[in-house]
This record gives sequence, C-alpha cells and structure tokens, in this order.
Amino acid sequence: MDADLTGRVDFTHEYRIQITNETAGTFNHHMLTGFETELTKHLDFDISMVWDRIQAPRQNAEGNLPEQDDLRLIFGLGFDF
Repeated sequence: MDADLTGRVDFTHEYRIQITNETAGTFNHHMLTGFETELTKHLDFDISMVWDRIQAPRQNAEGNLPEQDDLRLIFGLGFDF
C-alpha cells in the first residue's frame, strides 16, 4: 500500500507471508512500513520499521535457538541534486 498523506509526506506499507516446510520455519512473515518526507526541494527524511518473523525457528549448530521476531527501526536522510 502506498498513500500520499500530504504533498510532502508519503506512507508505505508492505506485508508478506511465506508458507514453507518445517525445516525453513513453517511460516515466514515480513512487514515494512514507513514515512517518506520531503523536507525541502533537495532534502528528504525517511523513517521505516521492518518486522521479520519465523514461526518455528530451528536451533543452530551450537544449540542456540534464535528469536522468532526481528524488529528494525531505520532512519534515512537523502539529498537529491
């Protein structure tokens, strides 16, 4: 989903799910959502959140079980010339 909230602010949202076999985690989720803001004619500021989830993670060779969820908050500053 992409939406123009104002002339300078855009909203983006994306969600995907993959159905996999048990060795790959059964279900894999990926979500990306964020705002893109045009501060000036040449300067942009973006903020995004990414969520990744594996329904049934498997232990690695050391016997550690990874977390099911991974959240990231991303800030970006861009310059157009």
